[in-house]
Amino acid sequence: KDLFVVVASDGVWDVLSSQDVVDFVFDVLDAPLPLTLTKRERHNRKKKRDEESFVLEEDRNQHHQQKRRNGSKDENHHHEDIENEEEYDDLDQLYIQKETIQKRKKNMAKLITQEALRRGSMDNISVIVIWL
Repeated sequence: KDLFVVVASDGVWDVLSSQDVVDFVFDVLDAPLPLTLTKRERHNRKKKRDEESFVLEEDRNQHHQQKRRNGSKDENHHHEDIENEEEYDDLDQLYIQKETIQKRKKNMAKLITQEALRRGSMDNISVIVIWL
């Protein structure tokens, strides 16, 4: 199944074959992920985490109220917090991966243009990447 279509001018095709472009796109998408978030990404992630925490806390409060009504003690509260912190680490990693791939896709036309220039293209360069 095709994932994208690249429409480009001679400035690209003079120095890159179709297969070169396909390989380049997959190399960019498969490059190692950053280990940290940018300031804006941290802000967005914190906002999303706060929303998730609110929902988790509401669910936890309802669960604890139900347990109290049933007369059972909440001995696993601390353990649940630790599990949720570990879950956030996984969520952060997934968030970093998703955001990075989206950024790379958004910038792919620019990256292909830069690669054509790096390879010595002297012609006009226009690139459009259509993600399917």
